Amino acid sequence: MRTILQDATLLSPNPNHPVQRHMDLVIQDDIISGIYPHHLEHTRHDANTRVLNARHWLVIPGLVNSHAHSYMAYFRNYGSGLHLHDWLFTKIFPAEARLTQEDVAWGTAMGLLEMLRGGITAVCDMPLIPQAGMRFAEESGMRVATGFSVFQTEFNPPSCKTIFSEFEANYAQYHNRNNGLMKVFATVHSGYLYPADVLAEGAAWLVQHGYRVHTHLHETRKEVEDDLLLFGKRPIQRFAEMGLLSPKNIAAHCVHLEEEDRLLLKKYGMLAVPCPTSNLRLAAGFPQLVAMKEAGVNYALGTDGQSSGNAMDLWKEMRLASLLSSAQTNNPGAFADWEILQMCTSTPAQHLFAEENETMGVLEVGAKADLIAVNTDAPHFTALNDPLSAAIHHTLPTDVDWVMVNGEVLYEQGQYTRLDEEHIRYEVQTRSKRLLHGLA
Repeated sequence: MRTILQDATLLSPNPNHPVQRHMDLVIQDDIISGIYPHHLEHTRHDANTRVLNARHWLVIPGLVNSHAHSYMAYFRNYGSGLHLHDWLFTKIFPAEARLTQEDVAWGTAMGLLEMLRGGITAVCDMPLIPQAGMRFAEESGMRVATGFSVFQTEFNPPSCKTIFSEFEANYAQYHNRNNGLMKVFATVHSGYLYPADVLAEGAAWLVQHGYRVHTHLHETRKEVEDDLLLFGKRPIQRFAEMGLLSPKNIAAHCVHLEEEDRLLLKKYGMLAVPCPTSNLRLAAGFPQLVAMKEAGVNYALGTDGQSSGNAMDLWKEMRLASLLSSAQTNNPGAFADWEILQMCTSTPAQHLFAEENETMGVLEVGAKADLIAVNTDAPHFTALNDPLSAAIHHTLPTDVDWVMVNGEVLYEQGQYTRLDEEHIRYEVQTRSKRLLHGLA
């Protein structure tokens, strides 16, 4: 099947050509097969060719959400006004204790639905009960990297043990499923959730077997101070000693970093993923993206869950990343707009999902056809001037008209092609009343 987007404005994380106007982009099956100026005759149309008028579209590589808890739709706008540890232990953990597998499944479906609507085509997800959401991960058609834990943790009474065989079974069942769209990571929630000896045991096993790890790291000042008090080391130093820093792994947040912490991230090639809205809402701190850039750290952006971030909206995260970086450095050009776009496209796409010899997250011939289209036929896009600046600084999720993953259209002008929006919204709305009933 061939699809042609005609007369589009192309936006790409390319420093040399971030904006290309009046272009035709050709997709053959799951690959971008051609990019031509619109006025040139370049291909014949036949019965297997679909031609779309893209005159009002900004065509962009699909956005990648590098850290999320997709199942948390039930707890949107819940637990406001609390620091992270109070929010987790007094609000979120008690509410999550009520979740059934079906609750988690429908919550995950809602997260995927919301992300697709806003142009997110891939997500690195850290679920509560990962098996529960896998049917919707597969059904959605998105690229989904799901975290399965190697630890079994109970809070009442407190206990923690490793579950290696269970992880291996899930990895064998789900990794590279759905034509490679699904990936499996090992969830190591944080350095503070597990007893030190159990964490060390789990880390040694993961390193020995070469599994990829998704963790939270240096999210709050308390996390760092507690480790200094208990171990005489910062969390990132402990993780480095355990072998958990790796070019294959992901560290969410990374808010409270000293120079030596950034040097460790650079040394090991770890992907750091600040989540600006969540970090600000929980008063965790300000992301240090400019310092990461100057230190040569790999970084991307995430939304976190819908409770701490309130929405799965990477447009908002890109906007905040740009504005905060400018304000922190007194430099309006701290990041070029193409660099901000890169944080949600080529950097995480290549790091999280691309196999050897695959190109993702860019608009280039031969790249995977993970694409979105933003409709600029709206008042807030009138007098467009700089299309890339418009995309970064005032695009709304509802401006996204068309979403393609791996050559398949998953959303088009208000309609999902795979997910049942009405059913998913009904289930989440109905279940959320039971889950939060009676909680303070």
